Amino acid sequence: MIGPLLRAGQWLAPVRDPRLASGLRLAALEGMLAAAPCLLAGLLLQSAVAGRADGPMMLATGAALAMLLVLRMAVGALATQRLFAGTYATMAAARLLLADHLLRLPLGWFRTARDGDLAARLTGDLELIEHLWAHCLGLFASTLATLLCLLAGLAWVDGTLALAVAATLPLAGLALAQGQRAAVRAGSRALHSASAMQAELHGYLSTLRVHRYHGRLGSGWRRLEGTMAVHLRHMLALERRPAAWVAALGAAAEGSFVLVAVLAAWRVTQGALPAATWVLFVVIALPLYRLLQDLGVAAVMLRFGQRALARVETLRDTPPLPEPAAPTLPTRFDIALDGVAFAHDDACAQQPGHARADRGKPVAGLHGLSCAIPAQGLTAIVGASGAGKSTLLHLLCRLWDVDAGAIRIGGVDLRAMGSDALHRHMALVSQDVVLLPGTVLDNLRLGNPHATRDAVKRAARLAQAHDFIERLPDGYDTDLDATGIDLSGGERQRLSLARALVRDVPILLLDEATASVDAATDAAIASGLATQRHRAVVMVTHRLQHLRHADRILVLDAGRLVEAGTHDALLAADGRYARFWQGQTVPAAPLAASTP
Repeated sequence: MIGPLLRAGQWLAPVRDPRLASGLRLAALEGMLAAAPCLLAGLLLQSAVAGRADGPMMLATGAALAMLLVLRMAVGALATQRLFAGTYATMAAARLLLADHLLRLPLGWFRTARDGDLAARLTGDLELIEHLWAHCLGLFASTLATLLCLLAGLAWVDGTLALAVAATLPLAGLALAQGQRAAVRAGSRALHSASAMQAELHGYLSTLRVHRYHGRLGSGWRRLEGTMAVHLRHMLALERRPAAWVAALGAAAEGSFVLVAVLAAWRVTQGALPAATWVLFVVIALPLYRLLQDLGVAAVMLRFGQRALARVETLRDTPPLPEPAAPTLPTRFDIALDGVAFAHDDACAQQPGHARADRGKPVAGLHGLSCAIPAQGLTAIVGASGAGKSTLLHLLCRLWDVDAGAIRIGGVDLRAMGSDALHRHMALVSQDVVLLPGTVLDNLRLGNPHATRDAVKRAARLAQAHDFIERLPDGYDTDLDATGIDLSGGERQRLSLARALVRDVPILLLDEATASVDAATDAAIASGLATQRHRAVVMVTHRLQHLRHADRILVLDAGRLVEAGTHDALLAADGRYARFWQGQTVPAAPLAASTP
């Protein structure tokens, strides 16, 4: 059991720390030293019952016992130190390796992964493995060594009685195997329910304001209560089901003592077993049964740890985004899509036991999409909800790879560029704004730490963020985590847009980047973006009134390109875009007056 667990852990963190192996050897030695006093004490009692014990023998035995105790304490302390150091070093390497692996996963994976479930695997599961390795590996090795030494001592004292002790060991082994299986089943459910609860709690807390608006007993609160109830039930099952089998293991082991007592008494009365030998046998055998139960508990806990390790391994097995060995850099920045197809696979989220964090992609797709986006000017992408607009932007910045076809920048396939090179030349402003802890200036300089304050202010003015930033208590040096700093959705979006503009990259992708701002601010931002025609600006928007002067408009429907052209040309074609435009420009009918 220890071997497979260590090999699996070293696969997770391929650092073969020698302190783990030496710690296990020392723990086994400590177990042997723990068995020696029982054997010495038993021999002394045997001599005393037989009338052969004298003062020098008792003194020598007492001194040997004292020396063994000191030696055992020293070896045990050294074993614990090495096991703890080896375990923490191995788990630290595992965490760094997983962090490096996460950096190489498709960015789209993080858009669909549930933060709570991911945190549970990276913290809770790894902490559980760390705890079990540090506290149970040594206990298992030490207890097993003590048990084997005592069994050897029993066989040396009397082989017949030793066989009687071992008679119920198969039953004990069966109980242990059943206990391990129960621990694996219950532990797997408990770990998954813990992840589900943590993910639900994270989601609930992140949307607490909305839930409070709608009452504490809203659907979010009921889901959270439900996941907590499920986790409680699974944790109780984890304690209850293996415990019954561990108790059965102890009962099976101790049941052999009854058999031994009856057999020994009969042999003593028949004169086949000296009473002194019977006393020695009892002294050695009595600790045996408790050791068997301790061994069973440690074995069950280690098996439970293997389930936690398997959950972390599934994260490690998530395939990273392929990267070229020698990236090819483009010399120009026009974008070409050639027969791009992309289908979202959401099947694994429907499988039992899989959290939403296992999902690879969201819900829409593209079908044979081919188009060109010039290196300079504004290209707008419009279409009904679910048409594939955001999916197209996500593929442009390689949150995922296409399933068929190719996307090229300056004639270079994105897969040949490599993610680092691509992101150095591209910025995405999405609907979901994330501001990091720190000052406003820190956030705006995130993608360009060396940008001057004047450059940051120019970008903020283009994003219509400069005025409200100046009204903050410390302006650009305002700490966004400070008490009383509560930015509106529109202000957060403007900061996100300014942050992208500070990077000054040749390709700027805007995914409903002004959806939360008012009409006047939106118009001002559109005017500012009109000055950015020296770069490729690709905009997804539902607000068509700012697209009159777009250099090119792409109209998507169900993942397919159905129209392309300028605003005037598309209106003249009287197609889907014209209907979109008419729907936004025709005044809404007035509300009918209600009659009392």
